[in-house]
Amino acid sequence: MSMGRFVTIGGRNDGSVPQELVVHHAAPDGHPVHVAPPPGETWDATVAVRGDTIAATTHSIDDPATPPRLYTITEARGVRPVPLPPIRHGRAIDLAISPDGADIFLVLDAGDTERDEYLLVAPASGDGPVRVWPLDPAAHVLGISAGPDRDLAMLTVGAAGRPQHRRVVRSRTPTSGTLLVEDGDHGIHQLRAAEISADGSRLALAYTGDEGATVSVAVLSVDGGPLRVLWQRPCSWGDPDEVRLSFDRTGQHLLLSYGEVIAVAVTDATHHVLTRAAENRWQRAAW
Repeated sequence: MSMGRFVTIGGRNDGSVPQELVVHHAAPDGHPVHVAPPPGETWDATVAVRGDTIAATTHSIDDPATPPRLYTITEARGVRPVPLPPIRHGRAIDLAISPDGADIFLVLDAGDTERDEYLLVAPASGDGPVRVWPLDPAAHVLGISAGPDRDLAMLTVGAAGRPQHRRVVRSRTPTSGTLLVEDGDHGIHQLRAAEISADGSRLALAYTGDEGATVSVAVLSVDGGPLRVLWQRPCSWGDPDEVRLSFDRTGQHLLLSYGEVIAVAVTDATHHVLTRAAENRWQRAAW
């Protein structure tokens, strides 16, 4: 399986040490590169990659309640801020970069005692206005990914009378969308992660099945059709709470973050471990 660079962000489960953002190179002689956050800040648990650009958010070490700050990271320009409009406070939930690298999509929860979620669309260059949309207060966004033409695939939880029900909606605006898949479809017990490919043709899913006894990664066409399972194993009590998926730029490979980081080939389902899980630590990956 041929792979390029990938990025991880991780830390301790108890939050006792700052999160680390690490760039891993595929070359045999390539060494992991640790990227330091700006002084007085620490990385959040959000990271996205598109081409040569990495996007990540931080928050203040001294005052974690302050709004998150958005940055792009490139080898040529280093860590550069992307200006955001004033937000009274907030927590970064997830982010994505458009396939052409022009826009960064950031989901924030600005709520104090209740959820108050927004989608921010910021130019990756840092130039130009940032668009802000309020999101459905009845649903909580668990993850976001970007396809062509500002197409978004959002994994949400919560619906009228079904507070734990999860679904994936494809949308060009946060106020309307098309349901792609939901709990109960295709034998899915609970959706855990979703990622749309850069060309918008495929959707990758991580989910539990068999009444919660197994965890699987599968792909399907966004136009419908059967799931094709690429990876599966039994669930256990020690499994991580979160699962993350990331397509590479070709759509032919997936990164699965589930304690360890696993590269999975979409074509033939071959897979291997890139980074091992460490006790009492979490990590997310993107490429």
